[in-house]
Amino acid sequence: MDQASEGTNGEAGGSAWMDALGWDLRNAVRSLRRSPGFVLVSTLTLGLALGLGVTTYAMLDAVRHPYTPVKEIPQATTDLDRWSVEAQLLF
Repeated sequence: MDQASEGTNGEAGGSAWMDALGWDLRNAVRSLRRSPGFVLVSTLTLGLALGLGVTTYAMLDAVRHPYTPVKEIPQATTDLDRWSVEAQLLF
């Protein structure tokens, strides 16, 4: 047999990686069914970690860049000039 008919070549055939992906997914679902406690704990851990990261970022962003309403345009341009100089000093 040649490589194209075996599915080992990426351009011709190309079903080898699909077969491997299907096999991996079947094994993953099978092992998840065997240990539902692990799935629950890992899902909760990931959810809490992501939520904590997003919350921390949002709080730090709010502290570092507070919302300040501008009443006059000249004040806004002065503030932008000052903030750009401060940003250049940070980096």
